[in-house]
Amino acid sequence: MIRNINLLFLLLFACLPVTWAEQPEQRWYKVEVVAFSYLPQIRMAQERWPGYIQALDLSDAVKLSRVTKDQSGPAGPIEFQRLPDSELELKPDAHAISRSKGRRLLLHTAWLQKTFDRQQARAVHLTGDELFTPLPEPGFGNFEQSDFQRGDTPGTLPPPTEGQLPMGQPITTAKEPEVIQAPQIYIPALKSDTTARSGRTGAVPADIPGPDTNILDGSFTVSIGRYLHVWLDFIYREPVAISPETKRDYREYVLVPYRVEMHRRMRSNELHYIDHPKLGMLVKITRYKIPQTVTPVDVLQSDLPIATDVIPAQ
Repeated sequence: MIRNINLLFLLLFACLPVTWAEQPEQRWYKVEVVAFSYLPQIRMAQERWPGYIQALDLSDAVKLSRVTKDQSGPAGPIEFQRLPDSELELKPDAHAISRSKGRRLLLHTAWLQKTFDRQQARAVHLTGDELFTPLPEPGFGNFEQSDFQRGDTPGTLPPPTEGQLPMGQPITTAKEPEVIQAPQIYIPALKSDTTARSGRTGAVPADIPGPDTNILDGSFTVSIGRYLHVWLDFIYREPVAISPETKRDYREYVLVPYRVEMHRRMRSNELHYIDHPKLGMLVKITRYKIPQTVTPVDVLQSDLPIATDVIPAQ
């Protein structure tokens, strides 16, 4: 009996190293994204789009910080910081898209991040590089009460005059005209203002974008399981010109919103293409190895021999 108890204790202690084993090292990845839109084409008119678009919820999304000279801090790489242009690998692809007649380059950026499962993954708030500013006056008017004759009230007609209505025919009330909501008119924002006006946080309206609107706005989430997974939730507001192009003034546009929600399974170190009738993306996720630096503490604790016969410099 005692021998069996001792054997049981030995088995329990043998399992302890497995239970107390250190967690696997957290994986870091470099994420690079090139987003672009397709210019309006005739075949796009055959697509059916929902009439109502829900607002984006970006309250938990993290905004990328600005590019700095230092890409790492005392504790390691800086997470969710924009990488400099020298770290971008897809510059030839972005350049080819910008020169294309059928596509419009919206965004090219990259950052470093740790990866988690779907429940713990952090969403990244991404915005495009092109902003539009609303005009003070939409350019179209609503029906007002002034459209009625002076002195009249909505829902009634003035007394008929002779020859206007047959004798004995009842007078019907007039229907009040429906109020027509005029679309907001936009012009391209000045490039000097784009840095100060980039992006918003929180709940972002979709159908009524608001001032200084980015035509690309949404979240980009990377999670890991057996494979890498990318979750997209964007609103692309397509600029549609409503005025002729002139050399003196800006063209006027209305912004037509489209919701883009997609999920893709990916492999690391491979270029992936995400297609949508209105929006396209090139995504490359690369495993990032943290550089190993030797600190003074490591040198003191190492087994290097200490020189005792060093001759001072003259």
